Amino acid sequence: MLRSRDAFTVLESLIVLGVTVMILGIGLFAAKGFDTGKIQERIFWQSFQKHWQFSERYAVETHSAVSVTFFHNHVMFIYGNGDSPPYRIRYPKGLVGVKGKDEIIIKDNGHVSPKTIWWQSKNNQRTVKQTFQLGWGVYRVKYE
Repeated sequence: MLRSRDAFTVLESLIVLGVTVMILGIGLFAAKGFDTGKIQERIFWQSFQKHWQFSERYAVETHSAVSVTFFHNHVMFIYGNGDSPPYRIRYPKGLVGVKGKDEIIIKDNGHVSPKTIWWQSKNNQRTVKQTFQLGWGVYRVKYE
């Protein structure tokens, strides 16, 4: 005579539990190795690029200078004639400016004076060199 089963046996339950624990363990191990600092740093540089380009256009179109000031934990875009509020971008965790405070002026014709800003990236374990070139505000970011 065959009995019908309405539930799992103990052995089946233990096998399902063991497989679930292994999957969760692999997922947690993979999440620990995932470094959000590098992603935040990339987002910071993209945001800086966007606001730098906006500031160049703003300076030329409004004929007023823009101050880009690097503080110890953020960079501030300050617009010359005060009709636009300043814009602040916080540095991501792990990216530190080597010098305390630095400033770059985007002149009313879009030109900037050459300058180099040094950063220390703990996310990439490298020094970052941000070089602003003479003229039309071109800059480069190089990991060394």
